[in-house]
Amino acid sequence: MPAVDFSGKILLESKGSIALSPDGHGGSLRALDRSGALDLMERERIDTLSYFQVDNPLVRAIDPSFIGWHLLRGSEMSSKMVPKAYAEEKLGHFCAQNGRLVVVEYSDLPMTMQREIDASGQLRYLAGSIALHLLDREFIRRMARSDGSAVALPFHRADKKIPALDAAGQPVKPAKANGVKFELFVFDALPFAQNPLVIETSRADDFSPVKNAEGVDSPQTCRDDQRRQFARWLKAHDAALATDATGLPSINLEVAPSFGYDEDSFAESWARQTGRPTLADGLVLS
Repeated sequence: MPAVDFSGKILLESKGSIALSPDGHGGSLRALDRSGALDLMERERIDTLSYFQVDNPLVRAIDPSFIGWHLLRGSEMSSKMVPKAYAEEKLGHFCAQNGRLVVVEYSDLPMTMQREIDASGQLRYLAGSIALHLLDREFIRRMARSDGSAVALPFHRADKKIPALDAAGQPVKPAKANGVKFELFVFDALPFAQNPLVIETSRADDFSPVKNAEGVDSPQTCRDDQRRQFARWLKAHDAALATDATGLPSINLEVAPSFGYDEDSFAESWARQTGRPTLADGLVLS
């Protein structure tokens, strides 16, 4: 998509080319169709796509239970949610709008509304989207080929720093946002899906994003959350493992996905073991 300045004029990347930008993760739906990937999936009898977009090492890219609920419901698009940890958490919000299920991006919902409390003392807009979806193949095709304004994904405005030429034709690398990019979001397909489904999941098992170098949602917090998950799996099978009050083990520990991809597969592997797991068995202790 062409990028524009704040007065709406198209920016130039060079004297002979327009400044273009990717069309957001929503563009993946059109890309799947245009690339022939959907046709390949149809030939291979693949009818459901599991989708995620956040840097989130806890993600279960394939979750059998989630897929089961999706299929039982006859849903064209299903999503996972977690209750927001605090009002300012940067998650989209699952909401009902004009009788349809939608996601309202955190940047589009005024902070005063994000901080609203209901009669029970909880956040009114509590259902946070963690960008985990299942999509029916033919639903993707329908959305990708829709050219009517009534069903097309809308563009969202994103103010960005866009390298461009100035009025004198000289290249400029701006220090702050100088223009607007237009992006499509996958979650905007939700209100067009038949039988959309949203399932609440456990943050501890599905969501520990890496968004910052340090502090909240950093590599360190994600690493600790993974160690807590592995410790829970072990202690559920009576393993003698010391942990602190938050469940963080006192030793460094990692479970190989080949040994335990999730709690159920871990339990199956554990049951097959006759002695203490070794490095070759997929468990690392230090």
